[in-house]
Amino acid sequence: DYSTAHPALSPDEKRLYFSSEMPGSIGMSDLWYVDILGEDSYSQPKNLGASVNTEARETFPFISESNVLYFASDGRGGLGGYDLFKTNLTEGGADEVVNLGEPANSNKDDFGFIINEEKITNNDKNIYLGLVLNFASVWMFVVRCLFTFNRHCLYPIDRFARFGLSI
Repeated sequence: DYSTAHPALSPDEKRLYFSSEMPGSIGMSDLWYVDILGEDSYSQPKNLGASVNTEARETFPFISESNVLYFASDGRGGLGGYDLFKTNLTEGGADEVVNLGEPANSNKDDFGFIINEEKITNNDKNIYLGLVLNFASVWMFVVRCLFTFNRHCLYPIDRFARFGLSI
């Protein structure tokens, strides 16, 4: 027996990502996906592989509009138990996994990363909005980018604010 958790749809709603410790897992829980073939019809689950999954736990996937996979892992080192990571999803799998660093990660368990990559123009500055959860609180963030290249923030100025909810 095994469990599945934390479902997340791709932006085009053709693929469903999730976390599970089903047979074939590399670690205690891995990130998997199924292709959505039609109403109530799915492909066999596919493991995202060792480029994403570790011998520990990968959880809480989120796929952005630009096909970036954000997820939490406690198997890659970092600042706390679970840290937030990202990787670009490609036809062949996934690119290098990158730790989001501070202030997205703390010395606590950080998970549940969600971001709206559509920039908001404000006095010629690029602003992106998102949300980070950890076991202590919920944080809303604004990332203002002074310079961007191919939709990637090259010089972020981060602003985090508690979102009025303590757990």
